Amino acid sequence: MKIINPMIAAGCLPKEEQVLQKVASVYNEEARKNDMNYTVSLNEIKGYDRKQFIAEARQMSAYFLRGIKQVKNPENPTDVMLKNKYSLTQVGMIIGMKDHSTVLHSAKTIEVRKNTNQLLISNSRYDEIKNTVCDIYSTDILMDDVVYHNTTT
Repeated sequence: MKIINPMIAAGCLPKEEQVLQKVASVYNEEARKNDMNYTVSLNEIKGYDRKQFIAEARQMSAYFLRGIKQVKNPENPTDVMLKNKYSLTQVGMIIGMKDHSTVLHSAKTIEVRKNTNQLLISNSRYDEIKNTVCDIYSTDILMDDVVYHNTTT
């Protein structure tokens, strides 16, 4: 007998799982559209498969989970800023027991690929994920240029 998580059965996935599901569905749609013989599942995102298509979906998940949090701007309380919602370690746990350095590398990789148009998905698909994440976290702002490197000299 298969045990079903009641939150999944009721359609009430935690926000983090909703982000992972959206990333997987976008990558699957992109693969179908381009006649690629790939599928990405939630288990694969949380797994250790190194195939480029699956690895990029995992990295995309880490990128979006790392760069979201709605907070009030101390200089203007009516303004909202976004900061990192989860620590690198927390994101690593969400995407399947990954080390914080793996999450950091994932986020940097997506940032570089996005800026050089080397993502395996189109820009409109990237925006689709971004908009869904904004909806999931009830904000119309998403940190687009999260700085993941050390800026000290």
